[in-house]
Amino acid sequence: IINNQIDEPLDLRPRTVKAILDQAPHVTTFSGREKPYGYVDWWPISMYFNCSVKPYDDPKVRWAVAYCVDQQQLVDVGWDGAGQTSDGPFPYYPGLVKYIDTIRDLIKQYNPLEVNLEKSAKLMQEAGFKKDKEGFWVDADGKRPNADIWAGVPLFGDIAPVTAEQLRKGGFDAKHVTPPDVWAGKGDGRSMLHFFGHGGSVDDPFTTLDMYHKREVQPNGKDCGANRPRWSTDKYSAIIDELGKTPPTDKKCFDLFRQAMEIWYKELPEVPLVQWFHRTPWNTTYWDGWPTPANPYNSSMWHLTMPIMLWNLKAKK
Repeated sequence: IINNQIDEPLDLRPRTVKAILDQAPHVTTFSGREKPYGYVDWWPISMYFNCSVKPYDDPKVRWAVAYCVDQQQLVDVGWDGAGQTSDGPFPYYPGLVKYIDTIRDLIKQYNPLEVNLEKSAKLMQEAGFKKDKEGFWVDADGKRPNADIWAGVPLFGDIAPVTAEQLRKGGFDAKHVTPPDVWAGKGDGRSMLHFFGHGGSVDDPFTTLDMYHKREVQPNGKDCGANRPRWSTDKYSAIIDELGKTPPTDKKCFDLFRQAMEIWYKELPEVPLVQWFHRTPWNTTYWDGWPTPANPYNSSMWHLTMPIMLWNLKAKK
């Protein structure tokens, strides 16, 4: 793209985009030449637990891990400030924000963005763990919990190592691992912690909430499908069943949403990390009409939206 050989690459990491912009005045992004170099995707990223395996079947351990994670540091260090933290499983789209705004008190109460190593240590001790001579948590048998993060390069190669270091500071023997079959391992249950996004709701919250229904829980060894953390409860599933029968126009949806999210935050089947952005730089040498905030359209070709790009782009004379 710097050498005018292509018009658009796949999604790139923020530091790579900045390096391109520094060298190529003919290249732009959705946000111009300024951060975050893109627009919010429907795929907010979380660090999922395998909630079907000890010790991550215990919400105390899950919250202990969460208190070690500094999401703002992931944005500041991993993304060079070009991004946004996430406090839940939803993209910050207008239709969803109107729901999220009704549970701000719950989000404040549980606060998944809080960094607190003292709270983390207290929860681990309550769960029966103590630290070994090297300062890492071990169970009653002296075994360290598997805290390796299966994420993947290049997609998460900038923020996963930062997260692993944060967990190590909290006493978890963690590292970012990328075996050749990392994507399969994230789905079949071999990973106790893994990074992935939510291809779910964009307007009302049902599609994302339904991912955590108990009918979606798959056994280890089989691909996780929609329910990546292999978590659910009967009470939560009953709420989702009721929500599925309720028209989105019914105000009852907001009450059911609140009930479901209170269980979700209390149980915390995953650690919300960051909003995901489509960062696809565009070459303006040959074409006008690339997306902008004034003309927002999805130009990410892997979303099967290439035709929209063709409808908008105009060849330069």
